[in-house]
Amino acid sequence: MEDLTAKWGKISLTAAEGEAICIVDLDPRVNSLVSDCSIIGKICLDRSVSKEVLATTMGSIWKISSVPCFMELGQNMFIITFGNIRDKKRILAGRPWSFDRNLLVLKEIDTSIPIGDTSFDTEELAGFLGVFWRGSLQEPLWWFLSV
Repeated sequence: MEDLTAKWGKISLTAAEGEAICIVDLDPRVNSLVSDCSIIGKICLDRSVSKEVLATTMGSIWKISSVPCFMELGQNMFIITFGNIRDKKRILAGRPWSFDRNLLVLKEIDTSIPIGDTSFDTEELAGFLGVFWRGSLQEPLWWFLSV
């Protein structure tokens, strides 16, 4: 252990490496990766969707207190940052959401794994089934539960 400490003591930084980095000056979209008001979302669709179209459409559907910020991570995968925790919780509680008749899977950001490894294999559907059945088949929910 002392040998390792001695080796670390010999390390020095160049002038460029020694410059301080101001976190405030970083792109605010990067800071959204660690925000408590952020979630990760993916649209289950083969063609690409621009973040501008998604932000405009979902922002008007969600009717939240401030416009959400969408940061594109890959094809149809986004980090969505809300203005406050209340809006984030409301959107997560209202799942599932759809965009252009395709499922928009929303997940909490799991900081224990790389963001690219987030699984979009499942989505919470508990509230969805009753709304879908009642809306599309015009039958009460209890009828389907008793079958």
